Amino acid sequence: MKIRDFAYKYYRQHVVLNTSTGKSRFGIYKNHIEPNFGNCDFCDLSKLMVHDWRNSLIILGYKPAMINKIQVIFGTIIQLASDLEICDEGLRQRLGFKALKIRQYREKFLSKEHFIKLKYSCSKSTNPYLLDIVLILTLTGARKREILDSQWSDLNLEDGILTIPKSKSGTMRSIYLNKQAVNIFAALERKRQSHNCYIFPNPNTGKPYKCIYYSWNLARRRAMLNDLRIHDLRHSFASALVNKGVPIYDIQHLLGHKSIKTTQRYAHLESDRLKKSSTAAESYYLS
Repeated sequence: MKIRDFAYKYYRQHVVLNTSTGKSRFGIYKNHIEPNFGNCDFCDLSKLMVHDWRNSLIILGYKPAMINKIQVIFGTIIQLASDLEICDEGLRQRLGFKALKIRQYREKFLSKEHFIKLKYSCSKSTNPYLLDIVLILTLTGARKREILDSQWSDLNLEDGILTIPKSKSGTMRSIYLNKQAVNIFAALERKRQSHNCYIFPNPNTGKPYKCIYYSWNLARRRAMLNDLRIHDLRHSFASALVNKGVPIYDIQHLLGHKSIKTTQRYAHLESDRLKKSSTAAESYYLS
């Protein structure tokens, strides 16, 4: 079977049904895998072909993180074909999808001072929901699309839970709301337009925002936080929990990480806090 035929008949359905980013992943397949391998049979694939293709992506200037994502998607297609007995078992391993080294990005964490500046800047935005969206992201550690796509039927204010029907991993998860987050949602509910099912509808379309970059970019620049990414609000949530002594396993579940390894990036924050705490003995005995 041609890889293109398999992708459209089996992979597209598989990825859309099992992940919340299925359309995006299939788009990556169409843009970066199909042009090179769409006309190939699985049995035609070789380690050299994959090696040359990966090098071509490097030459074109794609960042290692993006190349690794493309390789993972290609590997998933091959593994699915193997599971359905369309190609040989172990083909994915034999092709040698080698992950490129990624320069470690040092996450940015909002200080209290920066948070106050960001709040003020967002309050001046022409986007009527930007301030509430930014506050909810910072107070819950939710992913951007989890909040932008949320519906009133997913929200239980009495129990303080926002249910995400399909998270990034394709499974349902619960976002636990603190008191301030509940208050924000309650205020929004009081102003809710009864006919709209979305919590943050675009006033022009009534549908969830496809992108809030323009209003976000203006707000962060006004706050002199030019390099702050919206995803850094999620990191800031985790940082606040670590600095308050919340166990790393609790943080894992609050962020919706499937593996504790993903959450371990915040362990250095815990180490810094513990080092500061250890100075209590010094001040007790030597001051």
